[in-house]
Amino acid sequence: GGSVLAYDSRAQAPAAILDVTGGSTRLSSVSSSGLRLAVGVSDGTASLYDIRSPVAVTTHDHKQGTPVHSVEIHSSGRVISGDETSIRCWNDDGSLFFAVQTPKTLSHVTHYPGTSLLIAPHSGVLYICV
Repeated sequence: GGSVLAYDSRAQAPAAILDVTGGSTRLSSVSSSGLRLAVGVSDGTASLYDIRSPVAVTTHDHKQGTPVHSVEIHSSGRVISGDETSIRCWNDDGSLFFAVQTPKTLSHVTHYPGTSLLIAPHSGVLYICV
């Protein structure tokens, strides 16, 4: 496990230290409010944190056995996460909203802000509207 440190640029010390279990972190996303942080982990999970608490609000297991390489917080509050072969969108309570298995290896997943368009590059580009 490890930690994610959140800093306020006006202070020298971390504003929050979040305990991440399961391996190294891959990529993180901050909500528009600045209070929620999503983290992808090398053990195949993604976690959602409220930076006012050191432990995860919820953790979603991709159940693929591969690292979660992409994670973003959508404006709806849902979390979008991706590993090599799947894209998952889940609610802030950890329940699955939808999942897509992909025929190709994905290198990243992102969404176009303010829309439901997801973009996931592989040998071409895969566009998924949710």
